Amino acid sequence: IPAVFLKNTHSTICYPIYIIFNKCISSGVFPDVWKRANIVPVHKSGSKNNVEMYRPISILSALSKLFEKLVHAEIYPIIRHILIKEQHGFVKDRSCISNLLVFTTQLFENIDNRQQTDTVYTDFQKAFDKVDHRLLLNKIAYNGIRGDLLRWFVSYITNRTQKVVINGFESSCIQVTS
Repeated sequence: IPAVFLKNTHSTICYPIYIIFNKCISSGVFPDVWKRANIVPVHKSGSKNNVEMYRPISILSALSKLFEKLVHAEIYPIIRHILIKEQHGFVKDRSCISNLLVFTTQLFENIDNRQQTDTVYTDFQKAFDKVDHRLLLNKIAYNGIRGDLLRWFVSYITNRTQKVVINGFESSCIQVTS
């Protein structure tokens, strides 16, 4: 269902979608059709002949993205307490800029107090692509997500597929395992 259709018919379609989403949660199922991603490579910079110079953009269905946002809004208050205050990525009102501000504040405090500052920079490139799903699900369960919602998370991360789409041409679908 195109996003523009959802937007233009929201007053009529809202309740049926609500019923579908609730059924998905209560049955512990995230529909496979919502797990199909079209990957569109977007050129960053440099040589267009170098695959490393492209950023993959994952295009999912509008219903999938809407459902994810609603689940996030419900789950975040439950798990917010387990996030460390130093976490800046994927946290509301935080970013690499807020991280930099915290770091420079601490650095200047240490300079003022004549304290040593040691810094290690790391780049966890494509870190989420390498997350072990079993460990992730164990962490989710350990932190209080159980029953239908835990089954929904299992369904959410399994049986995902993707294909690359370039100028109207499509690759074959492959299974996404992490």
